[in-house]
Amino acid sequence: AGIGSYLDGISQACEASQPTSECAEAIVDYMDALSSGDAPAESSGTAAQSIGSYLDHLSSGSATLSGAGIPDYLSTVGGSSAIQGGSAAAVKTYLDAMSTGATEAPSAPVVEEYLEDVSSGAASTPTSGAGIASYLTALTSSTALSGGAGITSHVNTLASGSQLSGGGVTSYLDSVASTAPAPIADVPAVAATPATAGEPSTKIDTQVSHDGLQTTITITSVTTVVIDDAE
Repeated sequence: AGIGSYLDGISQACEASQPTSECAEAIVDYMDALSSGDAPAESSGTAAQSIGSYLDHLSSGSATLSGAGIPDYLSTVGGSSAIQGGSAAAVKTYLDAMSTGATEAPSAPVVEEYLEDVSSGAASTPTSGAGIASYLTALTSSTALSGGAGITSHVNTLASGSQLSGGGVTSYLDSVASTAPAPIADVPAVAATPATAGEPSTKIDTQVSHDGLQTTITITSVTTVVIDDAE
């Protein structure tokens, strides 16, 4: 498509007073081309001037672009290559690092979130390329719930085995049911100790009774055996 198409796409898409997904996508399209080598490294100055001008515009809170607005590709060809504007120098440093492979191109939702933060005042205009890279990296890794684009939903980061019910709250019973019970360790068998019997003892009791001419002799025998089953 040519470098002119990438840069003109930025100037045309980034004209609204508020950040748009179209603007973010146009910026990321150029960054991807710069990172892959489809866009020449020397184009970073023109791109930085366009992107930096838009960041300054969003930060100022003006309703429309004033003056020359965001410069397009044709208006900058053959003109001065000096970087102008507060944010442009920082953007160029960031783009130069991307062209050398020192940093990766962000996603369109992350760039849109960054533009929204600059517009709302949550983020200040960049003063260095490292500052841009750090902020975009933080947005990429963020897991906080937010209505803005580019913030990963906390629900999407939950364990894949969890199931949501109702308003998105994980069901406790479902979680318990899906958890395998911990195995019970084998209990070693206790060997039985044979009981020990003591020596038997026998007691004989003899009783004699008389009833007139009749004599009764009663003999009682009691045998006792003590069994010891202690270990």
